[in-house]
Amino acid sequence: MRSTHGTAILLLLGSQQATAAAGAAGEELSGLAQSFFWAEARGLLVTHWNVAEIAAVNTMAQMLQLQEQGPDSALALQRAQLDLVQRAGTGPFPAAYAHTRFWAGFALIGDGRRSPARPSGARAASL
Repeated sequence: MRSTHGTAILLLLGSQQATAAAGAAGEELSGLAQSFFWAEARGLLVTHWNVAEIAAVNTMAQMLQLQEQGPDSALALQRAQLDLVQRAGTGPFPAAYAHTRFWAGFALIGDGRRSPARPSGARAASL
Protein backbone atom coordinates (compact mmCIF):
# COMPACT_ATOMS: atom_id res chain seq x y z
CA MET A 1 0.00 0.00 0.00
CA ARG A 2 1.24 3.46 -0.86
CA SER A 3 -0.02 6.41 1.13
CA THR A 4 0.21 10.14 1.46
CA HIS A 5 -0.79 11.82 4.72
CA GLY A 6 -2.51 8.66 5.96
CA THR A 7 -4.73 8.21 2.89
CA ALA A 8 -4.27 5.01 0.92
CA ILE A 9 -3.35 5.70 -2.68
CA LEU A 10 -3.11 2.21 -4.21
CA LEU A 11 -3.84 -1.06 -2.44
CA LEU A 12 -2.22 -4.23 -3.77
CA LEU A 13 -4.16 -7.43 -3.06
CA GLY A 14 -2.72 -10.79 -4.03
CA SER A 15 -4.94 -13.61 -5.22
CA GLN A 16 -5.21 -15.26 -1.83
CA GLN A 17 -6.61 -12.08 -0.30
CA ALA A 18 -8.79 -11.29 -3.31
CA THR A 19 -10.01 -14.87 -3.78
CA ALA A 20 -10.90 -15.20 -0.12
CA ALA A 21 -12.93 -12.02 -0.43
CA ALA A 22 -14.48 -12.86 -3.79
CA GLY A 23 -16.66 -15.80 -2.80
CA ALA A 24 -18.55 -17.74 -5.44
CA ALA A 25 -20.22 -14.83 -7.22
CA GLY A 26 -17.71 -12.06 -6.58
CA GLU A 27 -20.07 -9.78 -4.65
CA GLU A 28 -17.79 -9.84 -1.65
CA LEU A 29 -14.84 -8.53 -3.69
CA SER A 30 -17.06 -5.77 -5.01
CA GLY A 31 -18.05 -4.89 -1.47
CA LEU A 32 -14.43 -5.04 -0.33
CA ALA A 33 -13.39 -2.69 -3.15
CA GLN A 34 -16.24 -0.33 -2.31
CA SER A 35 -15.15 -0.30 1.35
CA PHE A 36 -11.60 0.65 0.39
CA PHE A 37 -12.86 3.44 -1.85
CA TRP A 38 -15.12 4.76 0.94
CA ALA A 39 -11.97 4.81 3.06
CA GLU A 40 -10.44 7.10 0.38
CA ALA A 41 -8.29 4.54 -1.43
CA ARG A 42 -7.63 5.74 -4.97
CA GLY A 43 -7.11 2.34 -6.57
CA LEU A 44 -6.87 -1.41 -6.10
CA LEU A 45 -4.61 -3.82 -7.94
CA VAL A 46 -5.82 -7.40 -7.55
CA THR A 47 -5.07 -10.72 -9.19
CA HIS A 48 -7.78 -13.04 -10.46
CA TRP A 49 -5.72 -16.17 -9.81
CA ASN A 50 -2.52 -17.28 -8.11
CA VAL A 51 0.46 -15.77 -9.93
CA ALA A 52 3.99 -17.08 -9.32
CA GLU A 53 5.58 -14.99 -6.59
CA ILE A 54 8.53 -13.73 -8.65
CA ALA A 55 6.19 -12.72 -11.48
CA ALA A 56 3.70 -11.00 -9.13
CA VAL A 57 6.32 -9.13 -7.12
CA ASN A 58 8.16 -8.05 -10.27
CA THR A 59 4.98 -6.88 -12.00
CA MET A 60 3.75 -4.91 -9.00
CA ALA A 61 7.15 -3.36 -8.24
CA GLN A 62 7.70 -2.46 -11.90
CA MET A 63 4.23 -0.92 -12.11
CA LEU A 64 4.84 1.28 -9.07
CA GLN A 65 8.24 2.33 -10.40
CA LEU A 66 6.79 3.23 -13.80
CA GLN A 67 3.88 5.04 -12.19
CA GLU A 68 6.36 7.30 -10.36
CA GLN A 69 7.73 8.31 -13.78
CA GLY A 70 4.39 9.69 -14.93
CA PRO A 71 2.13 7.15 -16.66
CA ASP A 72 -1.29 6.55 -15.20
CA SER A 73 -1.80 3.28 -13.35
CA ALA A 74 -3.31 1.40 -16.31
CA LEU A 75 -0.43 2.30 -18.63
CA ALA A 76 2.12 1.54 -15.92
CA LEU A 77 0.53 -1.90 -15.38
CA GLN A 78 0.49 -2.60 -19.12
CA ARG A 79 4.17 -1.68 -19.44
CA ALA A 80 5.08 -3.82 -16.41
CA GLN A 81 3.25 -6.79 -17.94
CA LEU A 82 5.04 -6.32 -21.27
CA ASP A 83 8.35 -6.05 -19.42
CA LEU A 84 7.72 -9.40 -17.73
CA VAL A 85 6.96 -11.03 -21.10
CA GLN A 86 10.12 -9.56 -22.62
CA ARG A 87 12.27 -10.68 -19.67
CA ALA A 88 10.89 -14.24 -19.73
CA GLY A 89 13.75 -16.67 -20.22
CA THR A 90 16.39 -14.33 -18.76
CA GLY A 91 17.85 -14.14 -15.26
CA PRO A 92 15.39 -15.33 -12.58
CA PHE A 93 12.48 -15.31 -15.05
CA PRO A 94 11.72 -18.72 -16.61
CA ALA A 95 10.66 -18.72 -20.26
CA ALA A 96 7.22 -19.87 -19.11
CA TYR A 97 6.62 -16.35 -17.71
CA ALA A 98 5.73 -15.25 -21.23
CA HIS A 99 2.51 -17.30 -20.84
CA THR A 100 -0.61 -15.31 -19.98
CA ARG A 101 -1.16 -17.13 -16.68
CA PHE A 102 1.85 -15.24 -15.27
CA TRP A 103 0.92 -11.71 -16.27
CA ALA A 104 -2.73 -11.47 -17.42
CA GLY A 105 -4.37 -12.10 -14.04
CA PHE A 106 -3.91 -8.53 -12.79
CA ALA A 107 -6.92 -6.23 -12.59
CA LEU A 108 -6.78 -2.54 -11.81
CA ILE A 109 -9.78 -0.89 -10.19
CA GLY A 110 -9.47 2.89 -10.15
CA ASP A 111 -6.21 4.79 -10.59
CA GLY A 112 -4.00 5.12 -7.55
CA ARG A 113 -2.60 8.43 -8.75
CA ARG A 114 -5.72 10.49 -9.15
CA SER A 115 -8.21 12.08 -6.81
CA PRO A 116 -11.82 11.04 -7.34
CA ALA A 117 -13.43 13.10 -10.07
CA ARG A 118 -15.92 15.68 -8.91
CA PRO A 119 -19.28 15.42 -10.71
CA SER A 120 -19.68 18.04 -13.41
CA GLY A 121 -21.49 21.07 -12.16
CA ALA A 122 -20.69 20.29 -8.53
CA ARG A 123 -19.89 23.34 -6.45
CA ALA A 124 -18.52 23.72 -2.98
CA ALA A 125 -21.22 24.50 -0.45
CA SER A 126 -21.08 28.04 0.83
CA LEU A 127 -22.41 29.30 4.15
